[in-house]
Amino acid sequence: MTIRAALEQLLLKASQEAVQADSGVGEDPEMDSGYGTLDPAEMDTDEIGANDEGFKRPRGVGDLDWKVYEVVDGALREFDEKYRAMWA
Repeated sequence: MTIRAALEQLLLKASQEAVQADSGVGEDPEMDSGYGTLDPAEMDTDEIGANDEGFKRPRGVGDLDWKVYEVVDGALREFDEKYRAMWA
């Protein structure tokens, strides 16, 4: 779960950087905390690949990066399903 959450943060930050690069808008490097924040207007809500928790593929995220997220998310879901069946 920690790895998936970290990947979500990295994907959101990469998306934010891609959007800023496209628009030519930059932030003051001294004000950057290193943590990505997401403006809901920057999310591509029509993108395929949302998981049940509502995390959707952010705009500007490459196919390979998204595939890594999907693999980690799928492994977590499979583990959770088997864990619940075993200990429920």
